[in-house]
Amino acid sequence: TKLILLDSLLQEMTEEDDRWRFLVRFEPTPRSLVYLSEEVMMSIIQDIPRLKTSSARRWTITSIPPRVRERLLELFMKKFGGMNDHRKIIQKAWSLLYTHQMNCIDLPSTISTDQTTLKSILTYLGSGHHDDTPTTVFRLISVVGVEEVNTSLKKFMMYSPCLVEIQVRRSATDDLLRAIGESCCSLEVVNFARSPGVTDAGMYYLLGDKPEDEDSPMDRTC
Repeated sequence: TKLILLDSLLQEMTEEDDRWRFLVRFEPTPRSLVYLSEEVMMSIIQDIPRLKTSSARRWTITSIPPRVRERLLELFMKKFGGMNDHRKIIQKAWSLLYTHQMNCIDLPSTISTDQTTLKSILTYLGSGHHDDTPTTVFRLISVVGVEEVNTSLKKFMMYSPCLVEIQVRRSATDDLLRAIGESCCSLEVVNFARSPGVTDAGMYYLLGDKPEDEDSPMDRTC
């Protein structure tokens, strides 16, 4: 019954409809909402007005467990990635659902086609850290500016010592590998393919060593 009523309410809502306040101000929040179908949860998040995102984020973070939010982000990226996302739905989903409690962060190549969205996601990854994250897998295929990618990811890597798999294709640099080598001691899989900013020096840094001559440029790249 709750599912039917909530879905019916959703169909009637508009951005100006003040009844949104009932969605984002439940006290206490009914935990049964966590078990709504994925489709209904995606519809709710997709249609939240932008002016209500701050209140809605408080609701999503307190009411939806991290693994469920992680799954919803995966579904949003599969559904809207690679499309001309005029409504910025993927950005909205990340702003509402992401915290540094995710186990797996997999940013597919379809996300890289929308540089504005990818830059926003990278900003979320690199900001607001206070404690170590439990993230064990990170994958990114990037076509945005190398400097923008590495600035955010270096901050993220510093707080992600549990990573066992890191893939940063097309945009990794020696500086990023240095940050990974200093912070991520449990790595089993790495992939920095097609990243001209990675040289032999970066490989030394990744292994926790110092290049023989750190001041000399190295010609070999990935």
